[in-house]
Amino acid sequence: MGAAEVGALLSMFRALKREAERVRDMYEKESERKGLEAKRMFLDRIYNLCLRYNNAVSMFENIALKHKIRVVLESIEAPHIFTPEALDTIIINSDAAIGCLNNLMSPRLSDEERDKLSKLRKEVRDVMDFNVNLYKHIVAAIEAYEHEMFLAAALIAGKVICYVCDKLPGGNDKERASNLVKLGLIDRKLRDTFIDAAKKARNYFTHDINAIADRSDALLLIAEACKFAKILKELKQPKNFNKYGSLRLSNSAIDTRIIIMD
Repeated sequence: MGAAEVGALLSMFRALKREAERVRDMYEKESERKGLEAKRMFLDRIYNLCLRYNNAVSMFENIALKHKIRVVLESIEAPHIFTPEALDTIIINSDAAIGCLNNLMSPRLSDEERDKLSKLRKEVRDVMDFNVNLYKHIVAAIEAYEHEMFLAAALIAGKVICYVCDKLPGGNDKERASNLVKLGLIDRKLRDTFIDAAKKARNYFTHDINAIADRSDALLLIAEACKFAKILKELKQPKNFNKYGSLRLSNSAIDTRIIIMD
């Protein structure tokens, strides 16, 4: 399969992902208002999308075999083809396929870069259910990097970091970092790393016209954007969450309660 066919399949998975995300957003909104009736409304649309996705998976398997790609995409079996959860399968697996196919189309990326981007794609999946737009931005930054659009990748990643910073408790980055250390969301040794990442993101995303990202800067910012998004997810959805909306942390015999900010 040549470059044209790989490019066509890449476009197919991108279209599938966009459509699955669109249908998922619509379904969630309608479900809140119409309940089971919403499911009946979307049956045909989800069914047809699953068929197109399975066809794309079959084509991907041929490419994976030829290029010795170890990624295995999950097909959607008949008993599950009507379920809204199938949309998540399409989104996640299409994202994985896009990463692999981008690598084939952009051979100038090193194996180390491809491996790092692949790991970041997997890590950021946890963010999708928490904030789908955060997830989309980080994936967009990864895709920009894969096309060697390093400034675009840095700008998108910087936008994520700036957004998260604005949602964290504290009047400035030093206070935010200190609060995260107290919450146990970052290690004390990483406090300065957090501050540096926030500063660098603002330089790229806002005022410093002289800040031109190279590939190492862009990759670093994408990795930090992923970390920042996961920090916000943990802050907003802590595992140890009491009935008063506070995060209870044990420090020796003292319970410290810190109010989670909207």
